[in-house]
Amino acid sequence: EEPDDSMSYDARKLVTFEVCKDFSGTVWAKRSLWKMMGMLITVAIVTSVVVALCVRDPSKLDVSKFQTISGFLKVIVGLLLGFFLSSSVARWYTCTTGFLELFDAIRGMQMQLNALGVPKERVHLCLRYCILSANCLNNSLMAGALHPKERAAFHKEKWQKM
Repeated sequence: EEPDDSMSYDARKLVTFEVCKDFSGTVWAKRSLWKMMGMLITVAIVTSVVVALCVRDPSKLDVSKFQTISGFLKVIVGLLLGFFLSSSVARWYTCTTGFLELFDAIRGMQMQLNALGVPKERVHLCLRYCILSANCLNNSLMAGALHPKERAAFHKEKWQKM
């Protein structure tokens, strides 16, 4: 059973149309997002009703200041999104590079142990410890994505499984 989190995915699904209908593990499945959207829509509706009732002739309003603020906010939001995407990609790249370095070290150690003539039982024991360390790293990253209240149970379950 695969964990349903935002850090694990099936790359084969990304090239099919199934990616358009599966929202599990994405921001669109979060209850807090939809609650905030409901509140913002309510504020927008109340504001538009108040303006419609209070402003007698909307054509006489000077909206140039609002257009200036809107243009400024578009630039700021674009800049912030760029920073966010840049930091997200950098974090992902660092994480995947760390995993690859760990597995390269494991493979290098296995080759050295075999080249030095270490008994097979010792090589297998050492490789089991290496795989265990990779599992611990994976579990640590998955636990980091969980709510703090769920982490203890997650760790307990994974340690019992190992």
